[in-house]
Amino acid sequence: MGNGRDERTAASRAASAVTTQIQRARRGPESGEGLMAELGDVLVPGHSMPPGVEALPHEAVRRLFRRLRERGWSHMGRSNRERVLRELVQARSADGRAARAVVRGYVALAYGSAERGRPNPLWQRIGYPGPPKIVPGPDRGPRKTRQPAVGATTAYADVCVVGSGAGGAVAAATLAEAGLEVIVLERGEVVRPADVDGLELSAYRRMFRGGGVLRSQDDHIGLMAGSCVGGGTVVNWCSCPDPPARVRQTWEHGHGLRGIADADFDRHLDAVRQRLDVNCRCSDLNGPNRRLLDGCQALELTVRPMPRNVDRSYYVPAYDGFTGFGDRSGAKNSAAVSFLAGATEAGVRIATGCTARSLRRLPAGGWRVEAQRRQGALSVRCRHVALGAGALDSPALLLRSGIASAVAGTHLRLHPSTFVIGFFAERQDPWWGPPQSLICEALAELEDGFGIVLEATQFRPGLLAAALPWHSGRDHARLMGRLGHAAQLIGFVRDHGGGRVTLGDRGDVRVRYPLRDPVDRRNIGLATVALARILHAAGARDLITAHTCRTGWRQGQSFKRFVEGLGPAVPGDRALFSLHQMGSCRLGSDPAGAVADPQGEVYGAPGIWIADASGFPEALGVNPMLTTMAMARRTAEAILAAR
Repeated sequence: MGNGRDERTAASRAASAVTTQIQRARRGPESGEGLMAELGDVLVPGHSMPPGVEALPHEAVRRLFRRLRERGWSHMGRSNRERVLRELVQARSADGRAARAVVRGYVALAYGSAERGRPNPLWQRIGYPGPPKIVPGPDRGPRKTRQPAVGATTAYADVCVVGSGAGGAVAAATLAEAGLEVIVLERGEVVRPADVDGLELSAYRRMFRGGGVLRSQDDHIGLMAGSCVGGGTVVNWCSCPDPPARVRQTWEHGHGLRGIADADFDRHLDAVRQRLDVNCRCSDLNGPNRRLLDGCQALELTVRPMPRNVDRSYYVPAYDGFTGFGDRSGAKNSAAVSFLAGATEAGVRIATGCTARSLRRLPAGGWRVEAQRRQGALSVRCRHVALGAGALDSPALLLRSGIASAVAGTHLRLHPSTFVIGFFAERQDPWWGPPQSLICEALAELEDGFGIVLEATQFRPGLLAAALPWHSGRDHARLMGRLGHAAQLIGFVRDHGGGRVTLGDRGDVRVRYPLRDPVDRRNIGLATVALARILHAAGARDLITAHTCRTGWRQGQSFKRFVEGLGPAVPGDRALFSLHQMGSCRLGSDPAGAVADPQGEVYGAPGIWIADASGFPEALGVNPMLTTMAMARRTAEAILAAR
C-alpha cells in the first residue's frame, strides 16, 4: 500500500502551488491571456482550457514557464512557439522531462475530460461516441465490507491481508473459507456497477493508483495500477492466458519453486479458472483485433482467442470497449465478484480507505500492522500478514518496516509495452467490443525465452493523446481526428533486465527503470517492427510509431526502408507503458537474491508472506492475472499449513 494521507496532502499542496503559478502567469505583464492559456492554444488549437489543469505537476509547470519566458514566448508567433515547444519536448534533459509532463498532462485533460451527459466537444473530431448509456448490471461484489467500527484503533485477526487485488482477494478468500479470521486493508474504495460512468478521467481518479499514470523517476516508462476493492482486476481487460510452460520450468528449476511446473500448480490454475468462469465466448473481434488477425494470418504468425473472465449472461459487447474504466454492465468476474463477495460472507472484514504504513513484530509472536484511514490510525494485531498490495506497494511496505531491505524492491519487472497505430480506409471504431480478444505469442521466445507478446488495446482518448508524438497543435489534432479509422496494436516485452522500487523522503513509492539491458532494448525495437509489419500486411495506408520524434510510414514510401530504420530502443526515444508490475519481492531458494522462500514466506520475518505478482521470480511474459491468483492460492495454502 502507499502513503495515502501524505499523498493527498502533497497533491493538495501541488494543486495550490500550480494554481498560484497559473494565476501569476495570467497576470504577468509579458503574457496577455496568460502563459497557460497561450500554451493551451498551441497544444490544442481552438479548444478552451480543460478543467483540471491546476493538477498538472507544479514543478514541471514552473520549470516550463521559466524556459518559455526566457525565450520570449509571449512575443512569438504561432510557428515559433510550436518550434520552441517541440524542441523542449524532444530534449533529453530536465527541461525536456518537464515539458513532456506538462504537454502530456494538458492534452490528456483536453481529450479525456467529460461530464455525465455532456460529451467532450473534441470527441466529435474523432468520432468517439463516449460510453453507451446502459442500465447498470447486477452488483455481484461484496454486499458489505464489515469495516472496523469508526473510532476503533485496534483490530485482531489470524491474518491481515494488505491489498485486495488479484493476489490479496484470492488469499483472503482461501484463508477465510478455511476458517481463519481475516481482515483486508485496502487503500481504495468499493466500486459498484452503478458507480461507473465509463469516463476516462473519472476512472483514473477513482480506480487507479496515483490518479492514473505514474512515471518512473527517470521518465522512461509510465505505469498504471488499479487502486480499489478488487484492484487491477476491476480495470483490466479480462485477459486470462495461461502461464508459459517454459517460464514455469524456469521458476521451478532455476529458483526452487517446487511443484510450479507440474500438476500441483495446475490444480491452483484450474480452481481459479473455474471461479472466474474463464472462457472464449465473450471474445468478439472489433476493428483492431480483426486487423491483428488479418496481419498475423498474412505473415503466418500463430494467433489465438484470448480467454476472458466475463459472464455471458451480462456481456454487452458495445460496453466492453470501456471495461478498463470499470464495469457498468456487471459482466466482469473481477476479484471483487469472484472472491471477495464470497470472502465477506465467510467473515472477511475489509477496511477501505486504509493505507498500511509499517509492520512491527510483536514480543509474544505475530505482527502488528500499522495503518492509516480517514477515521484515524488503525493497528491490526495478527499471527500472519499476507502482502497483496502489488509490486509497487508490497516492497515499499517492507522497506518502510526495515524488513528484507537489501532485496525488497529489486528485480522489478514491468513488461514494457510500446505501440504502433495503423490507419485504414475503413472505419475501425476501436471503442466497440473487447479490447483484447486475441493474443499472438509467436515471437515470445526470441532470445533464450525472452521475447514479445502482441495484442490490441483499449481506446483511451486522453491517454492516447498524451502518447502520440506532438509535432504541432494542428498536426496532433489531425492525428487525433483520424482515430476512428485507426487500429492501435501493442507489443510488450518479457523483460530480461529490470528496475527497482525505492522510497521517497516521505516513504512513498519511487520507481527506477533504466532500460540498460541490451536484450530488452532489442526486443522493444523488434516489437515496433513486428507491429508495423502486421498492420502493413493487414492493409494499413499509413503507420505511426510511439517514437517521441514523429516516425511513420505512408503509402508510396518504401516500407522496407522504413522498417530497416527502426532500431533497438534507446531510453526516452519512444512512449513505453507498463500495465503489469511484478518481481519486486520475488520468491526463491537463495536468500541473497530473493525476498521470500519458495513457499512465499519472507526470509528473516516468519509470518509475513508474499501473495501477489511481486513474488514472481522472473517476468511472466503474458498477462499476469490468472497466474497471480494461482500463486496467491498456493501461498494461502502454505499459510494454512504453517498454522
